[in-house]
Amino acid sequence: MGAGFGVDWLKERKITPLAVSGLLSASPLACLEAERLIGMPVVTKAALSDAVEVTKIVFAGSLSQGAAA
Repeated sequence: MGAGFGVDWLKERKITPLAVSGLLSASPLACLEAERLIGMPVVTKAALSDAVEVTKIVFAGSLSQGAAA
């Protein structure tokens, strides 16, 4: 799956994404499969345009990265 490859590619370069977005977010089944594979949320275009949702994503990512450090 492309999302899994992309996340792995970023992690190999010491870049940890907070979430994944893109065309796959148009399909609920693709979202579920990707979330299970990559272990992070798939975010829709609507969520990215909502300041509250973006704040939740950023703080959730900060907490999980802080716990891993």
